[in-house]
Amino acid sequence: VQNILISSISISQDEKLIAYSVDLKGSEYYDIYLRNLSNKKNYNYSIKETNGSILFSYDNKYILYVKLD
Repeated sequence: VQNILISSISISQDEKLIAYSVDLKGSEYYDIYLRNLSNKKNYNYSIKETNGSILFSYDNKYILYVKLD
């Protein structure tokens, strides 16, 4: 059985995107995934090795996160 840790879930200000961070290895390094809420599909990329915190900018142009070394 694999432990999956979800650190954070954030919805964009315009409610079109959701971002969530997941640790699949138990290493406390989280990958951030984006999902389009209108078509219910994930984007084909992720942001690797973050601390799990996610914040959308107020204008929905940027995603703020902390990258780990």
